[in-house]
Formats: sequence, C-alpha cells, structure tokens
Amino acid sequence: MNRGDSLARVLRVLLAQGTVPRSKLGQRVFEDLAGLVESGVLAVVRKGAGQRIEVIDPAALAAFAKRHFPTTLEDPENDQPISRSLAVQLWRNAKRGGDAGGEPVLVRGFGLTTLRRGTEFLPVAELTRKAGLATFLLKEGEEYWAPAVGTDTEVNPGLGATVAVVENLEAFLRCEALPIEMDMAVYAGGRLSGRVLKWLGSPAFASCLLLHCGDYDPVGLDEYLKLKSTCPNRVRLLMPENLEQMIRDFGNSGLLARSAGVLARIRETDDPDVRRVVGWLDQYGRGLEQEIFLLG
Repeated sequence: MNRGDSLARVLRVLLAQGTVPRSKLGQRVFEDLAGLVESGVLAVVRKGAGQRIEVIDPAALAAFAKRHFPTTLEDPENDQPISRSLAVQLWRNAKRGGDAGGEPVLVRGFGLTTLRRGTEFLPVAELTRKAGLATFLLKEGEEYWAPAVGTDTEVNPGLGATVAVVENLEAFLRCEALPIEMDMAVYAGGRLSGRVLKWLGSPAFASCLLLHCGDYDPVGLDEYLKLKSTCPNRVRLLMPENLEQMIRDFGNSGLLARSAGVLARIRETDDPDVRRVVGWLDQYGRGLEQEIFLLG
C-alpha cells in the first residue's frame, strides 16, 4: 500500500467514526495529518495511557478528503495515487505524489491513418499534414484509441498497420526519412513509460506490427526487448541493410561506456537481431544513434 492509500483509509475511518487511536497510525500518516491538526480540523486528545485523533470540523475534513481522494471515498477497493498538489501541501514535494492524471502522447500519421475510440475519431494523418503531429491524453480507465485507416464514415479498424515506436525527438519529427514504410509513428521520448507500454500492448494494437526505431546501443536494444516482452509476436527491430557499416563509420564508444550494466543484461537474450547488433557493438567498440539514418 502506498502512502496515499494509507492516508485515504485513515480519512475514511475518521469520517465514519469521528476518531481513531493514535497507535493505529504509522508515523508518516500521523505527520500527514499535522496540517489538519494545526488548522483545527482535527485534534490530538489524550485518552488514558494513549492518544486519539478526533474530528473537530467534520465538514472541513469531508471537503478535504473528497477533494483529494474522491474515487477512494466512493469505492474503498479503488484506491488512487495521491495527487501531486496534495503532495506539495503535505510534503513540500510534488514528485512524491502520483502522476498528473494522464500522459500526453505524440503521434504522427500518414495516408488515411486515424485513431478510433468507440464512435470517436482522431484524424492523425490529417493533423500531421496540417500541424506536424497529433496528440492526446492517455488516461487510466479510459477506452484506448486504436489505429485504423479511412474516414469518419468508412473505417477499417482491423487494419494491419505498421506503427513505428521512435526513440528520439528529431527522428520522430522527421520519421518519413527513416528507411521504413509506416502508417503511424509514436514518440517514445527515450524510455517508454509503463502507461504507453500498456496502451501498445492492449487489444487496440492486436492487428498492428510494432517497429522499434531507436538507438543501436544498450539502452535502445533494452527498450526493444521490453516492448517485445509486452507485445509478443508483433514487434520487430528496425534493421537497416547498412547498419553494420554505419556502426563502424559513425558509432560512438561513449554509448557503450555509459551503459555497461545494461549491455551485460541484454547479452543474455536469445533474440537473434539483438545478438547480431551486440556482436557489431563488440566488434567495433561503439554504439550508433538513430539520427544518422535521417540522412538517407
């Protein structure tokens, strides 16, 4: 149970019973309640040999709890991460809270590619032509956007689309120059987040080929293996015909030195493409950044 869950459970007891023994609280949760004690919403009262936390202002406590833990209060089985705003109030550190409520995802589409969610359509290819890219907010608990081809009135949601997962920003913004054909590109931003991995591994992408386009170094190969593990049988590593020559001529030894631990781990894989690339990394003592393939 995370710290936010513990606080939510204590608030639920206080709202229902009006009091809770101090001995039932961990020190961290007791510290979290200090602001409510200082503001007079709660009070620490001695009872016999111990102490109890008692509610002084039920309305203020209910408003506080509902503002920060609305889902948890309505459904005890649906605990939610503590918000970053509350983390600032409690601990003066937003990073100790959960996520911001969603994650922006950047995509680019080509041809007639669109994203479909139920009866809604996001015209990715059209937005890419007009604005360079499309974006949406990926949230937990919402139906996923799924790749499709067509118009709002004629869509084939079963498209066997090729979706490129592109590691670096310039390569994503200029992905048309990469040596592949694709229907859509997703910006990975370095390492893929757990939320985006879950989206790519969902049934929304069941009919798609996912092509991992990253750096040819330990981190890039590790990301490919992570994506492949999440989406078995439908992930391929981009392997340009001149990859070995490019590693030899334009590689950087620092890409290996900075990721020695990751390199040791990926040596254990039985993936034939990764083993082939690792052989070249060892042979030439350098890794290769994907932007070199934008030159054509």
